[in-house]
Amino acid sequence: MVIGVSPSGEIEDVSELLPTESMYTDENYLNIDHLTETISVQNYRISEQLFEYLRSTLSGHYAELIGTDSEYLMVTCPRVIAFEEMVIEWAIKLLQKVGKDELFKRRSVDQDEAEIATLGNDENSDKIR
Repeated sequence: MVIGVSPSGEIEDVSELLPTESMYTDENYLNIDHLTETISVQNYRISEQLFEYLRSTLSGHYAELIGTDSEYLMVTCPRVIAFEEMVIEWAIKLLQKVGKDELFKRRSVDQDEAEIATLGNDENSDKIR
């Protein structure tokens, strides 16, 4: 999963954590590693990298909203139950958004057939066979 790094301002929606189209423009593409981060997410496994990203991104948001025990927050491990509940809630929302927008795009049979027809039509495909 590709996410945007360091969203600016107050975070109100999980879509603010995802890369924008402008991040993929030619002028930004050379710095794409500074603008985005790739996080490995697997079925039936907790992604510590995702939770660390969310903890670091949401810690300021939590301090502004709730503030209780915000001085005890850590990126690398859970310490404040209310904050971890918020992190888990955001993780679920983020995974649902990515799943709906990216992983489960509705495609027609015609689109799949057109894509399959283009496979193997480049100059290197003969070398592979």
